[in-house]
Amino acid sequence: MMRLSDRERGIAALTVGVGLLFVLDHWILAPLWERARRLERQITRKETQLAQDRHALQERKEIEQDYLTLVHSRPKDDFQGMNALLGEIASVARLSSVKILDVKPSSAQRGRSGSLQREAAVAVVTESDWEPLARFAYQIHQSPQLLQIDHVSLHRKSDDSDLLQAQWTIAQLSHGGTLFENEAVEGIWP
Repeated sequence: MMRLSDRERGIAALTVGVGLLFVLDHWILAPLWERARRLERQITRKETQLAQDRHALQERKEIEQDYLTLVHSRPKDDFQGMNALLGEIASVARLSSVKILDVKPSSAQRGRSGSLQREAAVAVVTESDWEPLARFAYQIHQSPQLLQIDHVSLHRKSDDSDLLQAQWTIAQLSHGGTLFENEAVEGIWP
């Protein structure tokens, strides 16, 4: 067997050392580092999801509080209820640039529709172009006063005019209890 010189032994030791480092890095350290990076990404995703869930829970609490405030702030008698309804309709008409020509109580009966109770209804005659009328209808449905359009009919004011005259029956609904205690809202909360 041949004896290696000091230089050759140094090169051989360096080669074996580099080979061992390569094997150590490729087979042991790299998988550990990749696993640590994967775990760190999972932790970051979970923390983000947790923050979003906390935010959603806070929003839910605020919505429930707003709803309960709305339910408990409802007028107690028919006169106050009708004033609130008329005020809301006038406000929506003003925001939508719709001119109200006539308003009178409707003969629509009080009653229940699912969990909602019909409180009051009015017949309203309005006049404007098509776009403000569409905005008015949208705002009525978006009203926090729980307004509902029961009936609407549109007619041209005259043959040479672009103005439309609309006759609406608008009802105000209320919930017969607290929504969040008595029933689940399908698709939102269990």
